Amino acid sequence: MNNAKVDIDLLFKKFNQVSISMVIFGALSLGVLFGYIIAVFSILSVRAQNRNLQNKIKSLTDELNDLRNVAINETVYEDDGIN
Repeated sequence: MNNAKVDIDLLFKKFNQVSISMVIFGALSLGVLFGYIIAVFSILSVRAQNRNLQNKIKSLTDELNDLRNVAINETVYEDDGIN
């Protein structure tokens, strides 16, 4: 089907009489490889961001719990004139 032979001229090397089917297969393979590498870095980046946000949530939750547990200052009521 794709048995025609073509010449491939890359910037650094020239290939003579290469089958079109091999050129298509090579291009497809390189595309899949680059897509996989980009996907892996994207997933790792999202996981790192997720970990940072989870740490921030934990920190803010701890701070909120500390603020909830602070004893109410009695002098606030005395300054308002409430007896």
